[in-house]
Amino acid sequence: MERAIRGNQSARMDSAGRTRTVFLLLACAGFLLASAPAPAAEETAAVTVVRPQTRTVEQSADIFGTFQAPDRSLVGSLVAGALKSLDADEGDAVKAGQVLAALDSADYQLALDLARQQQATARAQVDQAKAGLALCETNLATARADLDRIKPVVESGSFPKQKLDHAQNGFDAATAARSQAAAALSLAASQAALAETQVAIAKKRLADCRILAPYDGVVSQRLANLGEWIMPGKPVFAVEKVNPIEVKGDLSEVYLARTGISAPVEVSVDGAAGGPWKTELSEIAPTADPRTRTVTVTARLKNPDRVFRPGMSARLKIILSRQKGALVIPSRCLLAADGGKQGDGKVFVVENGVARMRALTLGEPFREWITVVSGLSPEDRVVSWGQSKLKDGDRVIVKETKSGGEK
Repeated sequence: MERAIRGNQSARMDSAGRTRTVFLLLACAGFLLASAPAPAAEETAAVTVVRPQTRTVEQSADIFGTFQAPDRSLVGSLVAGALKSLDADEGDAVKAGQVLAALDSADYQLALDLARQQQATARAQVDQAKAGLALCETNLATARADLDRIKPVVESGSFPKQKLDHAQNGFDAATAARSQAAAALSLAASQAALAETQVAIAKKRLADCRILAPYDGVVSQRLANLGEWIMPGKPVFAVEKVNPIEVKGDLSEVYLARTGISAPVEVSVDGAAGGPWKTELSEIAPTADPRTRTVTVTARLKNPDRVFRPGMSARLKIILSRQKGALVIPSRCLLAADGGKQGDGKVFVVENGVARMRALTLGEPFREWITVVSGLSPEDRVVSWGQSKLKDGDRVIVKETKSGGEK
């Protein structure tokens, strides 16, 4: 019986120990739960968004150019002589036909006077020859009338034959005299024509003593001095046409397939107010430079006020294509792997506070923009800043909405 009592006491002690152990375990678990951190709330990213814009997109090639005169002439005299006067100098604007300089023309004036005297003599000889021919024609007519009158009378026997012979001889003599008078008139006319030519030549040489501007332009160089002996062909001035003026530049051959004659061009000149000036390509060189792989292109600009001068530099913007109503976004919106190149690309758009990755078909880039062929609408909100750490489905807070052109 005592053994049974001790057994019951041990059982009660074991039960109490287990109870204390369970209590201690529950207490430790409660402490651990109480000291564990609370679960974090779902994180959100702050982003800036833009809306796609509709714009006219231009693709262009920008090159440097130089102004050149479309025409440049070395102007001199066609006759020899001493340079007597200079009526223009470097930098002067001139008109076509304007006198630039003159040679001493005294000798040429004397030659003209002599030619005119010879002309007057030749004309007088022509008049005399005409009068002689007229007299001979009158005599011939009289001789013919006498012959016609005497011939039938002699044949009838009323007059002796000597009368007919005399009339015939008179007619023959008148005919010969008329021929000689006609020859003399022809010779006088030839001499008169020669005298006319000599007068024309003398006039031309006298006129050639003046050096004239070949066209409207500007004197770029004076190449002779007063008193200098000028030979035919020696240049006295260089004259350049500056209105219109040409601007030339070297365009890479890679753009040739996308441009042509009449392509729009915008010309800018540093320090010149009023630009850029709009014109078009007027010429494309038929060959390329094998060293630079470029082709020389030319555009023309009106230059009535001589704003542009030969030798000045310019920038040419050649419009390769122009697309109206294109949907564009800033290139920075594209995920870095796409790089803003033509083809496929990806962006994040914000829909109901969630960032959604959107696949796009991209067109050509221009400046800081990229055209979007498909994948976006003007109402979409495209992430422009903060997209580098986003994943599809992340919740976002739109920190700021900006226009497509702002940063």
